[in-house]
Amino acid sequence: TQQSGDGFDGVTVDPADVWARSSRPDVMQVHMTVPDGFAEAIYGKAGVQMKQVASTVGCKVRTTARDRPSNHKVIISGNYPQCALVQELVRSRLAEALRAEGQELPDCAEVVLFVRAEAAGVVTGKQQFKLRQIRKESGAEIQLQPETLKGQRPCVLRGPFLSVLRAERHVFDLVRAVPVVAKEGGPDLPRTRISEEP
Repeated sequence: TQQSGDGFDGVTVDPADVWARSSRPDVMQVHMTVPDGFAEAIYGKAGVQMKQVASTVGCKVRTTARDRPSNHKVIISGNYPQCALVQELVRSRLAEALRAEGQELPDCAEVVLFVRAEAAGVVTGKQQFKLRQIRKESGAEIQLQPETLKGQRPCVLRGPFLSVLRAERHVFDLVRAVPVVAKEGGPDLPRTRISEEP
């Protein structure tokens, strides 16, 4: 099992930040990293706006503890259009905060998208064919991590923000087509058909 604060190729995922996977196949969980100096931008008025937007579009949003010294995250759970909308809002608030400091928000974004363990093979594809295809079609780097946290595997996406959103869309479309298996903590059912031929 992963220890708290272990790094996934430069991205730190704290298991305490990970929500349990949804029982719905069309719900994804995205963790957006927020630059340390600009965490206040998501905890103040912008944070309130973010939560209002989340409640309006019908998804869940939370931020990591305000008193955390670093590794601040915005954690979003919902379908792809909902998650994309909240990510765009967070980016625009960060851009405003940076501009006020005389800086520009880099175009490069990095998120961790959590993939249900049973859908990981579909995302990877035979000999990583699907991962290569997502990379090529989206323009984002994509790396599916081998570790499992709460029945999900972290998938690190990096690149220009719009490329990252395109990659998320590809992964979401693949994962939602895979039925949800029994929740973590339930019986480990064998991967065979329920009823045998007579």
